[in-house]
Amino acid sequence: MSEASTINKVLIANINKYAGVPIGSIAKVNGVDVSPAPVEYTEEQTEYSTWLIIGAAHPTRAGQKLTIPNRQVTKLAFYTLRYGGPSGDVTFLIRKASDDSPIASKMWGNANTLPTDLTWVEVAFDEPVTINDEVRILLQFEGGSGSIGVAGSHYLGSVKDNELWTQSLNGGYTDKADQEGCYRYKYYEV
Repeated sequence: MSEASTINKVLIANINKYAGVPIGSIAKVNGVDVSPAPVEYTEEQTEYSTWLIIGAAHPTRAGQKLTIPNRQVTKLAFYTLRYGGPSGDVTFLIRKASDDSPIASKMWGNANTLPTDLTWVEVAFDEPVTINDEVRILLQFEGGSGSIGVAGSHYLGSVKDNELWTQSLNGGYTDKADQEGCYRYKYYEV
């Protein structure tokens, strides 16, 4: 940002202050929005020690159970890879923990295009999703067979208070308090 631009923003902020425009609200000068861009924050659990195959012969969903406290979630990422030659849709989900109802879902793409080494893979939701609830953030893959699938990386141990590894096989969930999923989500404060 140039010095002139910074000076202009300070001047505009002072003008808005005296004109009664609340701090943080949209400010316009000559019809142009001069409000600062919202800050995108990151919440993550990056520790991992192993991974689990996700697919038809295994849990088809796996991730982290946690509380998202009044945030607008914009992106979701998992530390994952393809194992063997899987094919089929990989989907990132956010679901209410209380009743498994969907909050957000975004298809990443075909499993056969995932890397073969653990890598952060991310989706951006079409619109930010406001969440203030206990949820499951999940990596879903229903294809594959035997030892062919998508990896859900996780840590064998506890890292963050009130968070845990969760996985779904045949519809129900198993929560493991002594393990944690490897994830990252980005958000705006509400």
